Amino acid sequence: MRIPFLVAVATLSLTVAAQGQSPVSQTLTQSKLEHEISDIGKGSMLGQVTYRDAARLDGHEWIKAKALEMAKTTDRADEFEQVTTILDLKRIAIAEADISGEWQCRTIKLGGPAPLVIYDWFDCEISGDEWRLEKTSGSQRTAGRFYTLGEDKLAYLGSYHVAGDPAPDYGSGPESDQAGFAFMSAADHWWIEFPAPYRESLLDILEFRRQ
Repeated sequence: MRIPFLVAVATLSLTVAAQGQSPVSQTLTQSKLEHEISDIGKGSMLGQVTYRDAARLDGHEWIKAKALEMAKTTDRADEFEQVTTILDLKRIAIAEADISGEWQCRTIKLGGPAPLVIYDWFDCEISGDEWRLEKTSGSQRTAGRFYTLGEDKLAYLGSYHVAGDPAPDYGSGPESDQAGFAFMSAADHWWIEFPAPYRESLLDILEFRRQ
C-alpha cells in the first residue's frame, strides 16, 4: 500500500500551523530553486534532487513525529523501544567518518497498514570516493550515493529496485526515487531516515551495523 505523499504533507502542515511553529527560513526546495536560477553545480545535491524529494526532506521532522505517533500504537512495545532508542542516540560527526566497506543493514517501517515493521538484517556495501551505497541481498534493494550537508548529516539520493532488476537512475520517477538523511551514533552504527517513501509507510529507517 502506498501512503499518499501530498495528503500526508498537507495534514502535517496543518498540524504545524495549528501549533504556531514557524517554517525553516531556507528550505531545500527554496535552495534548489535558487540553485537552478544560478545554473551552477549540476552534479551537486541541489542539482540532482527532485523538487518532490526536496519537499519530502523539508518535511522530515514533522513526518517523523507523525510516523512515531502511528508506530506507538503497535502491540510490540519492545520493537517500538528499539526504534526510539535508535532515534534518541546522540549523533556524532559522519561527514569525515569512514563508512566504506561491508555492512549489515535492516529496514524499519513506521506508520503504514502495520504501525511498525522491523525486517531482518541483510547485506549492504559502501564503495567509491562518492560513497555509493548498494543493498546486495534481500528482495527489496536500493542503490545511490551520499552528499555532505553538514558535519553530522548526509543526504542520500538513490533508487528502489527489486532483486534481479537493474537499479534505475535517480530521478526516474517517484516509484523508484528515494531520498533521506543519514546520521551516525558510533563508528560501527549509523542509519538513514527516509520521510514519506512511496510504499507502505510514512517513515523508513535503514539501519547499519558492521559485519
